[in-house]
Amino acid sequence: MGELEWRNVLNKAFGTKYARTPLSGGLDLKGDVRRTYYSKRSIADEFHWEVKRVESINVHKCLNQAIRDSRGGIIPVVAFRRNNQDWRVCLEADDFINILLELEELRNQKGGQEE
Repeated sequence: MGELEWRNVLNKAFGTKYARTPLSGGLDLKGDVRRTYYSKRSIADEFHWEVKRVESINVHKCLNQAIRDSRGGIIPVVAFRRNNQDWRVCLEADDFINILLELEELRNQKGGQEE
């Protein structure tokens, strides 16, 4: 059920229509959540979503699975949560730093336009 919960989080945040991947990525379609053909595109499309809804998690194993299953140019991410806790995400440090650099660049561009 974690895939459905995370799908709902993404859909609410981005106004998309993501769906749980059939057989939870057991086919050639890897990843647990993906954009449907009738959904608008969003920044979330640039991530490979591996979703875990468990009380105990080996984040290294899960992130390695996401890395192995992701396609080139897609950032592997593990979204996970325990009962009665908020969602958390795990990704490689280089990907996190690149996201921060892009965000800083956008903020600097925005700041430059306001002056």
